[in-house]
Amino acid sequence: MPRKWWDENIKELQTEGYGPTYQDSVEVCMKTWKAGGKLMLTKSTWYAHKHRSFSRTHQEGSLENPSKREESWKYALSVWEQYYLNELLPGWNA
Repeated sequence: MPRKWWDENIKELQTEGYGPTYQDSVEVCMKTWKAGGKLMLTKSTWYAHKHRSFSRTHQEGSLENPSKREESWKYALSVWEQYYLNELLPGWNA
C-alpha cells in the first residue's frame, strides 16, 4: 500500500474497541474498500508491524497489552458487519 493511500484513507489504526494489537487487517481492508480501493494478493511481498511502545513479542496478557481477542472480534463485527453484508457481499455475488 502506498504511503499516500495510508495517509489519506486509513490515517491511523483505531485502538478503542479493537485494542492495541487486534483486527488491524480487518480495519485496513474495510477502510480501503470503503474508500474505493481494492485488496490484492501479492505472494512476493510481506507485511510487518512496528510497535514502538511494545516489545517484539507484544506480551499478550500483560498490563500494557491485555488479552482482549473476543472483545475485539465482537467489536469488529459491530462496526463492519452491515457494510460487509449490504455493500460488499452483494457485489461479490453479482
